[in-house]
Amino acid sequence: MPYRIAISLPHGRTIGGVTSWAMRVAQWAADRKQPVTLFFHQPLAGHRVIDVPEALQRHPQVTVVELPAIDDDFEVCVEAYAANLPMVLLPNFNDASYRLAAELVRRHGDDVRVLGVCHGDNPQDYDYLTRFEPFVSQYLGVSQRCAQVLTDRLPARLADITSLAHGVEVPPPVERETLEDRPLRLLYAGRIEQGIKRITDVLAIAWLLADRGVAFEMVLVGDGPHVSMVDHLVESLEPKLNRRGGSIRRIDAVEPSEMNEWYAWADVFLLASRLEGMNVAMLEAMAHGCVPVVSDVASGTREVIADGENGYVFPIGDVTAATDRLVSFNNQTTHSTSMAAAARATIETSFSHVRYIERFLKLVDRIWNAPPREAIGEIPSSNAADAEETGAVLSKHDVRYRTLLDLIAARSDLQNLVIYGLGVNGLTLLDLMRLDERLARYRLFIADDRANAAIFKVVGMPRVFPVAWPNLTHNTLVIVTPNDGTPIVNRLVGRGAQPGVHVVSLGDLKKLANHAQSNAEVATT
Repeated sequence: MPYRIAISLPHGRTIGGVTSWAMRVAQWAADRKQPVTLFFHQPLAGHRVIDVPEALQRHPQVTVVELPAIDDDFEVCVEAYAANLPMVLLPNFNDASYRLAAELVRRHGDDVRVLGVCHGDNPQDYDYLTRFEPFVSQYLGVSQRCAQVLTDRLPARLADITSLAHGVEVPPPVERETLEDRPLRLLYAGRIEQGIKRITDVLAIAWLLADRGVAFEMVLVGDGPHVSMVDHLVESLEPKLNRRGGSIRRIDAVEPSEMNEWYAWADVFLLASRLEGMNVAMLEAMAHGCVPVVSDVASGTREVIADGENGYVFPIGDVTAATDRLVSFNNQTTHSTSMAAAARATIETSFSHVRYIERFLKLVDRIWNAPPREAIGEIPSSNAADAEETGAVLSKHDVRYRTLLDLIAARSDLQNLVIYGLGVNGLTLLDLMRLDERLARYRLFIADDRANAAIFKVVGMPRVFPVAWPNLTHNTLVIVTPNDGTPIVNRLVGRGAQPGVHVVSLGDLKKLANHAQSNAEVATT
């Protein structure tokens, strides 16, 4: 009996890079007579979903299964997967998907192999890929960096770890407009999110371009947890940019097929992330002759981009360097045209979907024909990180955030609030404070010793340096938002505090919020 390639998508049809990758792989494999099953679980709340293309739904080699969230009905999900055996299963995203895969290995070991795909160069991916190692037959990193980190963590599995960069379809060549006598066109496509994507860096680059006198049009395509914040900032920025020859707008995430029009429209694909695996949107943009100007992340970028030849890279967080490269690109029309051609040629030569699916199917076939793994030990339990231990920002919908804001609003003695740190924690907190009418009575300031001045222009709130905090008058609360806030608190207390100026870390406030929330829950039981 032929085996199936089964792809588990615990976030369902939520629009994103992994979802698009899964559908493309399913189509390419099915076109080569390989049976495929796509398991779509409950989509993420508040996010757009992608439609399964009709050609994929009707394909005789493809089975589409819609299921509840894995944790909501684990046994139903296990049985639905088991009905599609034998299979090479590709879990994705999280513990739940891998726990389900491990349970299948335990119950049906001879009929299932697990391919663990490392999509991102981030601790969360490496964590579950490592913890579920006894149940994984083979590992695939989307970049050399991802494969190397897995090898460092699992040296005994060296022979079972390989890298294969994503492949994308290359459209027919079209003549692109030159840059002469029109604004530069810039595209960001991805999650509207600060922690990994550093979306405010993209906005800061827009500000700096306008400040340098470059006429441009910037379009942000995507959804995500910081949409309301970015929409507010874009609305504030737009008139200022217009006066300097720039424009910026955001549109909701669109179907992958619709993205082709944006890639063809744009001159530059802009990415400012601090972490990536192998960014598929970047590869798709390059296939259309759209030149990448991207941050120099450890994973993927240098495998694709030769700086100054088929794109530009800039240091993570260095928005001035990014702007310099964009100005250079805009001023060198002939070189810009040759870079666009080189970007497309890179994809044709090394990252085409034909090359990818041939290697992918050979890998999967090798996995299936190898002896099955013998499940060893217990299936790992969920490892949802505790926010207080990691210092990670809470979800903006987390009840503890509301409790935290309640605590601040209850401080009738306060006159000033200073948010120190403009990373994901600080910007999320600022966004929530902006929407909370109870806090309108406070004067709100921002501070950050390391942020580029353009970031402060983008955020558009009064900036105050620590040395000036005593001048704010008494009754000032300074909230230090970076993850490891205690050393910063100690340093700042020594530099600028006095009676009436209270410096605390966001972690301290979270603990207070936790305590208050726990007491409230006890009181209602």
